[in-house]
Amino acid sequence: MDAIMCRLQGERWWAAEAALRAAGLALLALCAGATAWLYGSLHTPPPHQAGILEFFAGALIVLGWSTGWPLLLLGQGLFKPVILPGWKVGYSIPTRRQRDE
Repeated sequence: MDAIMCRLQGERWWAAEAALRAAGLALLALCAGATAWLYGSLHTPPPHQAGILEFFAGALIVLGWSTGWPLLLLGQGLFKPVILPGWKVGYSIPTRRQRDE
């Protein structure tokens, strides 16, 4: 695991970068296809309520959109470690009585 983390902090692998961005593009294409199918499915006569396939298509659209764009735009940079600021161990919210004193 340490070797992977050191590699992520240093140079990027061009193959991993290309694969992650291609996966993002594929997810967006899948999202577009599911959107077109869902639109056609719900707007063909006779009008009907959405069935289980339409709900799965909607979930696929949301997942494809929300994971495709970050993978396409950021690629391997999406997995870089982030330094979090330090947190105070004790935090108290003053009550009305403490503010009045």
